[in-house]
Amino acid sequence: MLAGACNVTRSIPEGQHLLDKNIIKSDRTEFNENVNSIIKQKPNRKILGVFRFHLGVYNLSQIGKETKFKKWLKTAIGEQPVLLDTGLTFKSTEQISIFFQNNGYFNADINDTTIYKKKKAKVIYTLKSGKPYKIRNISYNISDTEIRDFIFSDSTEFQIKSGDIYSVSLLQSERERISISLRNNGYYNFNPQYITYQIDSSLKSQQVDVWLYLTNPKVSNRDIITAPDSFIVHKKNYFKEVYIEVDYDPISANDTIAKDTTEFEKLKFISRGKLELRHKAKHLAEHIFIRKDSIFAQSDIDLTYKRLSDLGIFKFVNIRIEPEYPGPEDTNNPLRCYILLSPQPRQEYKIEFDGTNNGGNFGILGNLSYRNKNIFKGAESFNFRIKAGLELQQNFGDTTYESTRQLALFNAYEVGPEISLNFPRGLWPFHFDKLKIVSNPITSINAGFNTQNRPEYFRQLFNLSYSYSIKTTKYNRIYFYPADLNYLKVKLDPAFTQQLNELGDPNIILGYVDHFISTERLSYIFNNQDLKIKRKYFFFRANLEFAGNSIYLAKK
Repeated sequence: MLAGACNVTRSIPEGQHLLDKNIIKSDRTEFNENVNSIIKQKPNRKILGVFRFHLGVYNLSQIGKETKFKKWLKTAIGEQPVLLDTGLTFKSTEQISIFFQNNGYFNADINDTTIYKKKKAKVIYTLKSGKPYKIRNISYNISDTEIRDFIFSDSTEFQIKSGDIYSVSLLQSERERISISLRNNGYYNFNPQYITYQIDSSLKSQQVDVWLYLTNPKVSNRDIITAPDSFIVHKKNYFKEVYIEVDYDPISANDTIAKDTTEFEKLKFISRGKLELRHKAKHLAEHIFIRKDSIFAQSDIDLTYKRLSDLGIFKFVNIRIEPEYPGPEDTNNPLRCYILLSPQPRQEYKIEFDGTNNGGNFGILGNLSYRNKNIFKGAESFNFRIKAGLELQQNFGDTTYESTRQLALFNAYEVGPEISLNFPRGLWPFHFDKLKIVSNPITSINAGFNTQNRPEYFRQLFNLSYSYSIKTTKYNRIYFYPADLNYLKVKLDPAFTQQLNELGDPNIILGYVDHFISTERLSYIFNNQDLKIKRKYFFFRANLEFAGNSIYLAKK
């Protein structure tokens, strides 16, 4: 049966052929990956590049009488044979030709050849690109003088330049750049559909001329502003009001429940109860970059959404923008912004238990953790965790010393509470106002105490740290630990002390002596990864650490 399954062409009907391989022969190998994705028909999968396991399983399920197991094999693991379709081969050749034209190779010669051998077929795509067409001139035709002046205010950002190889993706990139730039500078209704291109490739010099047109929207006569030497129909938008509903419930959104409204820094906070009992408007406002009377900017909307989501206290964040018809006193088009926040449960509890067996020595371990996501009503996270464990271990030391520290049936135990506080803002005397938009400062305070009892020693550890992190740019973050204190107190079993002395290794001995260490750390991280875009990215981290210097300085 297995031998029959290995014959991958056994189920191929007469007159048809199994697609065995697609071969790309191109003088532009950098396009091979793109070309392969365009090809409509792909051969059956191979394991280790050799075995068509899934097709073999399908063939195996076809042998003999059909059963439920064979049906499951065929549908869950098996893969139907890919039969050559010459129509799809022709369409693939057409699509490859369009791809080359879109990348400036207007005279590319694309051919396909099919080689038949028994019941298998191999398709060879031969690609001769020829010389690419380059852009000779780029002209911008923009009747809206205000937008034209804005676009030409920084011509260094232009994506299309004379001498570039013509590419549809290049034109699309320029269209998106202009659209994003305008939407970040007040033009809420602007979209890439207003930008069109005209291309002239009939210059007989392997060159093209490009015209970019920015069209005007269809508007009524009262919206058209006519002035000497200017014609402006695209209007900027500003926020007339910004509302933040802090306990939004989509199920009961239309309920007529009395709501409390608080105004702070040109923001109107709406709550079903007293706002200050759940959130402090001051701290929420730090993460909102939209204000009443401010010009619309898509980047501010995106940053507000990200920062509110990162707080971790809302199930979802929804930002809704509703245009208003301008009144007689409005010089620009007004918008109303609604930020709808659905809160998560404020508190979390978690209990974990584990049983251990280490070489026949039994033990139990438990963890209890508690988290308050909004303890001071400013999205501050308070975490408390205590772990405790008991274990029976073999004793190699003085039994009299060990018996004084035994707990029930266990001679080893560990207890360790930990507390941490995280603030989504900077608790630091220095302020970086220019970095406020991207800074996203985070302050953390951590404290922990741990008691360890083993037959060889009794050890107590205490740790207290304060850290501050801030983003200086989109991809750069700095972590600063001005205080990281570690205290270690050890009491050794006499027999274990003797063993350490016999080893004579200072690195091991230093792990069992009393310590008080004061550490300062500085870390820098660069990471340009974008989770929305699949691309290569660069990650770099550098650490600088000092230990004992502050105590030494205080002593001096």
